Amino acid sequence: YRFGYQRFDVGLRGGIIDFDGGSNFVIGIEGRARVLDHTENDFPLDGAVVVGIGTSEFDSWVIPSAGISLGRRVVLEDFEFVAYGQPTMFLTSFDTGNGNDTDFDFNLGLGIDFKVGESLDLRTSFAFLDAPADGISFGLVWVR
Repeated sequence: YRFGYQRFDVGLRGGIIDFDGGSNFVIGIEGRARVLDHTENDFPLDGAVVVGIGTSEFDSWVIPSAGISLGRRVVLEDFEFVAYGQPTMFLTSFDTGNGNDTDFDFNLGLGIDFKVGESLDLRTSFAFLDAPADGISFGLVWVR
């Protein structure tokens, strides 16, 4: 679920991560603020700063993240899609006062969102590098 106002929006996401040994329910909240608009002559991409926090199976840990999403909507004759890349940094361990260091991980997400109907989008993405999870995701989004 996502709602927005002007150049800012907030979304609630949920899903299932399928690991080799089983699966986990995940949930998180994400905020985006649009900071770049494409121009025909100067800059070819739109961009947004993205921050979020999430948890797996409502465990005691949460993972805060921040990144920038860069992409562009492409409209062809009867076909429309958005291609994007999103480098993201994750805070994966915290300083508890016992000498533990704060640890940051980095991930790169690449994706394409396809418009498949008047109110339906198919979202696909691939994430890799050293963040908490990598892999492929698929989602259907109803757009009002």
